[in-house]
Amino acid sequence: MKKQSINSVYNNFFKEIIEDKDGNINKRQLKKELFDFREMIDNNTKLFSRLTGGIFSKPNTSPDVIFETAGEQIGNEIKSDIRFDFMMKVNEGSTIEELAVYIKSIIPDEDYLYLDDESDLDN
Repeated sequence: MKKQSINSVYNNFFKEIIEDKDGNINKRQLKKELFDFREMIDNNTKLFSRLTGGIFSKPNTSPDVIFETAGEQIGNEIKSDIRFDFMMKVNEGSTIEELAVYIKSIIPDEDYLYLDDESDLDN
């Protein structure tokens, strides 16, 4: 994202919102904008913390860092859920064939689960 100057952001975004046509600041509107800004910071802090498993929470953290960390956290949760489901199936006495069907159902690309022949199941 292109870094903007304080004046540029103010003039291009806030000026019309908080100033009247004579350039006087509407204190009531300024308070509303600051309130909204504070709410946004608080909500982003909670959101970032939740998405990253508590690793990041500062509102000025780069979105790319949040996206990457959130992806890792979600991936870890999915892996954990799959391991749990798989072990439940094993403990319930599922056959190798039933386990293979389960794995195929969670990994759509069959190239990941390629068995040359039935003897591969014994290894």
